Order: sequence, then structure tokens, then C-alpha cells
Amino acid sequence: MPKLARTAAALIWVSLQAATTLVGQAAPRVAFSADTVRVDEALVMSATGLEPGVRATLGLTQITPSSVWKSQAEFVADADGRIDASRMAATGGSYEGVDPMGLFWSGVRVPGAPPDGEAAAEGTRLAVLTVLVDEGVVGADTVVRLTHDPRIVITSVTEGGLVASFHRPPGDGPFPGILAMGGSECGLQSAQTSANELATYGYAALALAYCVWPGSGGTVPEGMEALPRGLENVPLEYVEAAIAWLAAHPDVDAARLGVRGGSKGAELALLVASSNPELQVVIASVPSHVSWQGITGGRSGGPSWTRGGEPYPYVPYTSDAELIARYSGGAASEIAHMYRASLDVPDVVEPALIPVERINGPILLLSGKDDLLWPSAYMAEQLVERLRENGFEYEVVHLSYENAGHALRRPYGPTTHLPVGGSLKMGGTPDGYARASEDLWPELLAFLDRHLHQQP
Repeated sequence: MPKLARTAAALIWVSLQAATTLVGQAAPRVAFSADTVRVDEALVMSATGLEPGVRATLGLTQITPSSVWKSQAEFVADADGRIDASRMAATGGSYEGVDPMGLFWSGVRVPGAPPDGEAAAEGTRLAVLTVLVDEGVVGADTVVRLTHDPRIVITSVTEGGLVASFHRPPGDGPFPGILAMGGSECGLQSAQTSANELATYGYAALALAYCVWPGSGGTVPEGMEALPRGLENVPLEYVEAAIAWLAAHPDVDAARLGVRGGSKGAELALLVASSNPELQVVIASVPSHVSWQGITGGRSGGPSWTRGGEPYPYVPYTSDAELIARYSGGAASEIAHMYRASLDVPDVVEPALIPVERINGPILLLSGKDDLLWPSAYMAEQLVERLRENGFEYEVVHLSYENAGHALRRPYGPTTHLPVGGSLKMGGTPDGYARASEDLWPELLAFLDRHLHQQP
């Protein structure tokens, strides 16, 4: 058992021994169906050896390198003294009804970081499952969850001014290659998370930072000094240099290249794929069908992207309060309403439309119908319509989810914080995100397997 798992188990040992005395026999057993899994793998959580008909609570503590999340669900033991969360309905707690992984997505963050010595190691998540009867712990088990395959080899990439990292899967190459880009944060962190996810499933991925947000005093991380400050005037040629680097790598099959991006990264992914036919697969999560005005600390009005040093055509943000209110439908105005209102000017929108019909391969679009950051479901439908009108010959899949917003991701992590991400409203509900992620992740992997992973 890893050191962290032993530490967590020790925390409940005293309570467990007391419970053994209360029951008058060996303590009931609570267990996960595995000791170590990937974070995107489902688990069976069960308790045995309970009194038939007793009310018991399964509690889950999830520990990451920087945070702790807690959830619980109440059950009634069956005639065999067993609780099986994969088939039995929770009668109360953090969620209700039958939901095999409900304890994972319904976790609520505990204020503060994990105590010294109890944080999970990088690349892992620890989950401690307990069963409580009469508020006393009578059983516990631990599982280590891996965020990605630990055999992935990650190397920094700085050639040609790139700020990137290459994520090589285990095994023998060459591998299909994917360029991975994050959203408006535009740095390496979210891109590297995406790249590790892809490399875990056999794709050589290049995580690319394409701009940087200065910190206090205007400072930027070392090695990112040459990147645009804020998401404005990002040269498309910079991204194309990253594509060329990936295609030339000896561990990458240049005949099987794709791109994955989310939010502004999805806008960028569609844009570069429309003019770079070597990219044969596109995954665009919460995308846009147009190029937008840039995002900076103020409202300077510049473009997000440039080509040849010139602004790429873009849709500027409207300040028409009446038009924005019309799209809010009388509700409180969100950022998405401003974006939707900005699309109400055809003469401005037309030049900024992304020519996705030029993309040289299949496209997967993911959107949330309750996206409050920008109208991703509407914009994805505009992409689908343009492709249909132009007789696009490749597969196009658009998966759009009820009660999900801007923060689509892999399944089986806490979702209670997603409707409001930091200071921004992302939309959706915790349950909606949980359902969406359970559906979209296997669909995404199957899409990639069909079009990129399989040898031609």
C-alpha cells in the first residue's frame, strides 16, 4: 500500500477498532473493486457484514495534491447485510437514487489544503471509503487513482520559440499525433492535462501554450516571455510551427495527425485545421464557429489571432445593453448573452466565419446546452449547418448535453464546483456535468480510435 494510503487508513484505525467492539464481532468490510485504477475508470463500492436492514452511510474522502473533497450517501443494508452502491439507491446524502459513481462526482471541497503529509502525490488521487453505523466507522478501504499512465515520458519543447511539452506514450512508435491546446488561460497546465489524457490511450501529444497572462507586477513565468500577453494577436504561424514540429518527430506518424482544443482552444483548433490539411481529425469542446475579438485585461478591441502580421477577421464584442438583455430573456445577464448578441450583426459575422468545410477529416464537437460563458451549443450547431451546406464528406459528430455548461471534462471527478468556476459562471448542474462526462468520454475515445488510432 502506498505511504499516503497507509496514512489515510491510520486516521480511521481508532474509530474502526471501537466499532468492532460495538458490533461484538469482526468489523464489517467495506471495499472498492480495485486497489489502483485510472481516474476515468468506474469502481464498485460495497459494504458487507452489516446487520440486515440497518441504515448505514458510505462516506468518501478524495485527496488530491492540493485539495480534499468529501461526500456521503445513506443506504439500507439488504437481507444479506450488504450495500452495493452500483445497484442500490441512496436514500439521502450528497446524492440520491442509483448512481454507481455518485460519491465521486458529488464531493464538496473542504476549505484549505490537505494537512502536511496527507496530500496525494502528483499524478494521483487518493480515495478513502468508509462505512458508518450509528455515526461510528465500522469499515474502511482505500484506492489510488492515476490521472494518467505513469510511464508517459514528458519532455520540454522550446525549438523555434515554442512553449510546449511532448507527451510520449509507453510502447513502440510511431504513434498517431495530436496537438493539445487549452482555453482562454492559454498556458501549459490545461494543455498538459489534455496531452496526458491522450498519451494514456496511445497518442503522442504536444501540449502547446499560445499566450500568457502576466502575474502581479507584469511578471511572466520563465520561458514564456516571447508569448503574447493576454489572448490577443496570437500568430497562427506559431501554432502551425507546432504542427510541423509534431509531424517531424520520429515517434509520430505524420500521416495520422489531429488537434484537440477547448473553448478558445477549440476556436483555434478549428481555425488552424481549416488551413492545414495535414490535420486529419479535430476535437473541439465548447467551440465557436467564428473568430472572436481578443481577451485582455481591458477591452482594447484587437483580434484574437493574426496571420502574416495582420488581424484575422473577428467578431467584436457588442456593448448594446438592449440587445444583450433580449438574449438573456429577462434573466440576469451572463457573458454568454453578450457573445450571442454580438452575433446579431451579419456584416461583421460573415468575414469572421471559420471555413470549417476545408478541414481534411472528421470533426467531433462537444457542447453544453446551459453554457453561460459563451453559447457553445448554438455555435456548434452553426458549424454543423455550415458543414452540411457545403457537402462536407467526413463524419461530423455533435454531442450536446442538457444541464451541462462550459466545463466539460472526463468523468468521475467532483463536479459540485463546475457551475461556477472561480469568478465566472460556467452554467450547468453538478448532476448534469456528471451525466455528460460519463457519456462524452467513451464517445471521444471511440471517435479517435475510429479515425486516428487505427492504422490506415
